[in-house]
Amino acid sequence: LVLLGLNPPFVRFDVKNNGTVIPQFNIGNAFQESSSSVQPSIFSTSGGLPNPYLQQWNVSIEQPVDGSLFMTLSYFGQKGTRLRRQINLNQPSVGPTALLDDRRPFPTFKNIFQFETSASSSAHAAEIRAERRLRAGLGFVAAYRFSRSIDDATLISILPQDSHNLRAERGLSDFHMKHGLVFSTSYNLAARRLIKGWQVQTIGSLQ
Repeated sequence: LVLLGLNPPFVRFDVKNNGTVIPQFNIGNAFQESSSSVQPSIFSTSGGLPNPYLQQWNVSIEQPVDGSLFMTLSYFGQKGTRLRRQINLNQPSVGPTALLDDRRPFPTFKNIFQFETSASSSAHAAEIRAERRLRAGLGFVAAYRFSRSIDDATLISILPQDSHNLRAERGLSDFHMKHGLVFSTSYNLAARRLIKGWQVQTIGSLQ
């Protein structure tokens, strides 16, 4: 499938290879009309484009410590399948800079950007939570989470470092957060004349 609205003759997207020592173009000539002999870049989608989907699961165990304090231990899991990403089917193979276009799989084009739903992700997290219900004027909730998120295509707008070796893209997600701590407390001030009915609250987040 081809995205007609992003391709010739409606749009022409030209890629120019700059020189490694002496620039071949600058701000003065970079926007001049290119020769029709310059290979165009095109955008496409893969022939099969199944919908992405996400699976989630979790399990928790709660145990009272005393009449007002409760502890909860939880596990969370998540798996993303057929996630969206963009690759360059015509990315040059490794070699000398001067022969950049000669090393493209399809030499009659520059870049061939293809949208796919072929990426995946997985995430796991363990969390411990403590909650003290309001007693003697004091109550709090605190939760610490240890997690790990892995994928091979976090952002669809970011191209792989090597579109011919997509396995090399698998690593920690851009939004991966290994440690996270959130807490909140509330304390009822002593019932004195000036502060009667007042309460002090704190909320915090560390990650």
